[in-house]
Amino acid sequence: MNTAEKRTQFEVITIGNEILSGAVSNLNARYACKRLSAAGFRIRGIVSVGDVFEDIRDALLRAVDNSPFVLVTGGLGPTPDDITTRSVAEIFGRPLRLDAHLLESIREHLERRNLPWSKDFERLAYLPERSGRIDPAGDMCGYMLQERDATVFFLPGVPEEMNRLLDEFVIPYALRNTGAPCRLAVRLYKVFGIHEQAVAEAIRDLEHSYSDAFIGYYPQYPEVHVSLTVFGETREEVDSRLETLDRLIRDRLGHRVFGNDQQTLESVVGDLLRSRKASLAVAESCTGGLIGHRITSVPGSSDYFERGVIAYSNRTKMDLLGVDPAVLEAHGAVSAECAEAMAVGVRTSAGTTFGLSCTGIAGPGGGSEEKPVGTVHIGLASEKGATSKKYQFFGTREQVKIITSETALHWIWRAMNHDPFFHRL
Repeated sequence: MNTAEKRTQFEVITIGNEILSGAVSNLNARYACKRLSAAGFRIRGIVSVGDVFEDIRDALLRAVDNSPFVLVTGGLGPTPDDITTRSVAEIFGRPLRLDAHLLESIREHLERRNLPWSKDFERLAYLPERSGRIDPAGDMCGYMLQERDATVFFLPGVPEEMNRLLDEFVIPYALRNTGAPCRLAVRLYKVFGIHEQAVAEAIRDLEHSYSDAFIGYYPQYPEVHVSLTVFGETREEVDSRLETLDRLIRDRLGHRVFGNDQQTLESVVGDLLRSRKASLAVAESCTGGLIGHRITSVPGSSDYFERGVIAYSNRTKMDLLGVDPAVLEAHGAVSAECAEAMAVGVRTSAGTTFGLSCTGIAGPGGGSEEKPVGTVHIGLASEKGATSKKYQFFGTREQVKIITSETALHWIWRAMNHDPFFHRL
């Protein structure tokens, strides 16, 4: 490893018995590595230890001897098992000192939330000697210190707090102290309908053409998330590079990019429906209500979502959606004809702009040679007519349900973005 690479090296330490026991997922390590990697840092390793002094000591001493930056999360709370700060004081010989400003911030934070004061909260305001708060103006208890040749950041274990301090303070500070350009911007692209390798093949040359950019690929079944980080000396320089690369990425990936950053497919679909004063009703069979759940997870979805029908049995398909028994007799419930009849039926009964449907075999049983597990038909109806398509999905029952719901929502997105496939609608 050359000197430049070592200057951008991070070691991540997560602390907490609940992590080691499996009671909670290690979300902080995942988020930290993802964001640090996107900013161009190399992750030397991830270490998880419990709330045990000896284990914390061994992990910290090893990290400060091997990496210029160390990120530590967890163990900063007010309960007796939160021993990180006390351990740091003993390990590095830094007596704890009361930070009066932090104490006042903590008091004000509790008052704003109508929470009672407890003496235990005062412990949060004691920081190791010669350390500094990461966010001096805030009420979070993150701090940093220099030890040997390393900068060590201590962040809360609460994911929302850790995420904010990492993005707003830790990464910019670390970039400034590596000799890298001090400005950066990160944009996340949400991609569906193309696998990770094909995404990489389409845009990987951009990193070689633009040395001040870093592209990361993160599969999030059934989507692929692409992280673009650009660097520069000034905000204008960063914005210009971001605009150029954004245009190139969208040109390469086309309609497969449905959203950015915190957007979800269901929120993007909702925004489109609302902006065009369109409405939607859904008829689900194999997904069992998952599509409706995703749609209604978006605040304000009542503006455009009229109803969802879980038509699991043939009788329900006939009774509630008006599917002709002859269709079921001739083609079966898992068929293009049934999917289209379901979409038409739910749209007609609801009086909506669109009717969306799905019917299939999620498994693990119920398949046949003609219609194996994972066979799914998706239908979409509008005032102009209806269309459907057959898919063959693979994976567990849960995975088939997830990708069916994703594909169905993506149909609405495509139809409203004038995809030629939906010219009939």
